[in-house]
Amino acid sequence: MITKEKIQDYLAEKFKSASVLEVKELGSGVHGTGHLIRFLADECGRKVEKRLVMKGLEGLNFGHDYVCDRAQVLLLANSTYNKLPNH
Repeated sequence: MITKEKIQDYLAEKFKSASVLEVKELGSGVHGTGHLIRFLADECGRKVEKRLVMKGLEGLNFGHDYVCDRAQVLLLANSTYNKLPNH
């Protein structure tokens, strides 16, 4: 499960002094749950608001029983979404 604390820890590794403003569930279904994350990150000495979408999958059958199954779904999503405008 994606928690605000886990997201904060992840962003702190990727961005200097990032702070989470909002975590909002976008929806859930067979292929997992999507969350919108709004956060502040340091860019050239100033705070800039950024947004990203995180998708999480649980191993609850539907072909997601193994880590490699879940990884395949997320890798395909990453490849597909990055080809869409404004993604």
